[in-house]
Amino acid sequence: MKKRLSLLTAVLLGFALIAGACGSDSAEEEVTATTAAPTTTAAPETGAYLGDGSLGEVRVDDGEAIQIRSLNAI
Repeated sequence: MKKRLSLLTAVLLGFALIAGACGSDSAEEEVTATTAAPTTTAAPETGAYLGDGSLGEVRVDDGEAIQIRSLNAI
């Protein structure tokens, strides 16, 4: 009886995991649409691919070392 209950619990948890993965992402889409940064219409033609500058800028003097780092979380 205990083995049967364990098997039933495992199967139900498996179905719950699959049902949760198949859920709709519409709530996430609404959140990103309302919190997205406003776009600017007067972007300069040169360097427009660099963004609108809302994240700030970094200035490096001549001869100063540049360190490129990355943090990748799994």
